[in-house]
Amino acid sequence: MAKKVDMRVIKEILEIYEKNSNLSYRKIALMCGCSKNTVKSIIDRASSIGMEFRDLVAMNNEQLRTLFYPNSNPYSGVPEPNIDEIIEKLRKKHVTLKMLHEEYKANYPNGIGYTQFCERVRKTINERNLTLHFERKPGEKMEIDWSGDKVEFRENGEVKKAIIFVSTIGVSGYAFMKPFRDTKSESFNIGVISALEYFGGVPKIAVPDNDKSAVIKASKYHSELNRSFKNLAKYYDFAVIPARIRSPRDKPVVENTVLNVAERYVIGQSYNKIFDSFTELENFVATQLEKFNNKEFQKKEGTRKSVFEKVDKPELSPLPKTPYQIIKYKVATVGIDYHVQYNKKYYSVPYTYARRQVELQISRYSIDIFCDEEKIATHFLLDTSDKKYSTYKEHMPEKHIKVLQGFSKEYFMQWAKKIDNNTKIYFDRIFDRYKIKEQAFRSLRGLINFCGQDKDSFKKTVDYCLQIRDYSYNLFKTVFESVKKNKTITDTAMSVTNTNVRGREYFMRRKNNVV
Repeated sequence: MAKKVDMRVIKEILEIYEKNSNLSYRKIALMCGCSKNTVKSIIDRASSIGMEFRDLVAMNNEQLRTLFYPNSNPYSGVPEPNIDEIIEKLRKKHVTLKMLHEEYKANYPNGIGYTQFCERVRKTINERNLTLHFERKPGEKMEIDWSGDKVEFRENGEVKKAIIFVSTIGVSGYAFMKPFRDTKSESFNIGVISALEYFGGVPKIAVPDNDKSAVIKASKYHSELNRSFKNLAKYYDFAVIPARIRSPRDKPVVENTVLNVAERYVIGQSYNKIFDSFTELENFVATQLEKFNNKEFQKKEGTRKSVFEKVDKPELSPLPKTPYQIIKYKVATVGIDYHVQYNKKYYSVPYTYARRQVELQISRYSIDIFCDEEKIATHFLLDTSDKKYSTYKEHMPEKHIKVLQGFSKEYFMQWAKKIDNNTKIYFDRIFDRYKIKEQAFRSLRGLINFCGQDKDSFKKTVDYCLQIRDYSYNLFKTVFESVKKNKTITDTAMSVTNTNVRGREYFMRRKNNVV
């Protein structure tokens, strides 16, 4: 390894190799977004350490970093292939780059890898402005792109625009289309999953465009994939080879399909049309897609669908038993109350992580919280409007737990119910004021003490606080002491309330329907 490799990449390589040691280094490299030589160096280094690969994967980054160091450049002193001779051989029938690379490796076992070999050939051909035909293999590649133009539809009284996700597969050019409201990562991943289900199998390679939903950073030699898409590819076990920047020849079938099916069959035939709903647009796209796939070829027999069923589909790998669960990634900071916020809900972590930055990994039903790549908490997602907090007692400091022992929301609500209905309503609204229900316990214990002093004054104070919609402990204490002393609510009690609060007289007028 010429330079240090990210610890996450090392763990991915070791994890994949341990599960399936029959995979080629090149396939692992494509899955992990690194070179084949890097994969070989990492596996060789891990083997020389003498530990089980799963034990290495379980290490934290610092431990693993002490065991792996970059090696020297694997290509130093390696003879370069004769590109001119290779291009001449490619002009002959049935000669492929794969064959010529194997011939080169037979002469130079330590020579450059297949990816670099192809890159050198393509670069020379582009410099000479030559056109080279690369033979397509059945079911090997799935090409992915977005339509250039958009389609309009109505939603909630507004006119909005949708963009078309387009994918093709194999030698047949069998197509898939689906409209989306945006080109964000989640939409892109849903599109890929839907396409795989439509095709009924998984190709060996996916060729996306360099859109941010798939590729974070484009590069001539090594592109950095969007993390969510990378995990999706790992789950379905296909390699990702993004098209080079401004190189439509890398995905010619999907480029042509975008022109024919998306631009002409959908956008062209819906010219000046605004669909009444997104569902109507989806149905229209599905209808036009079937027409396109079942249209007879002009220069050969059959349709895209018939050729796909006969040639491409038998070469596809089977789909997993369950579809991939899309994961969203978000960086958050733990609050002083040792909770993180997501979608207006709060989830606890161990209190020692308060004020630290963490990563949230959100799936359909759960949220995992990581700090420095170590999982520190897992919660089921809260999906009800009445519950905003998910708090584990083991995440709380010991002094908080001691305070809570013997108390619960149910305890306080049962006590309030025994007094009267207004007290029950008042206690319930106090709970609504706190992010963590346990934080209300101290105030409620104080209110219970007031009731022990004078139950009648307590009930009058509750009634008054409900009328002015104030649930603070300090106001309750002031009003209670005034009522207990004078058996009525005095001006002193009124003076501590907010001047903007509607007073008792207002609510009495409302009660008598007089405004």
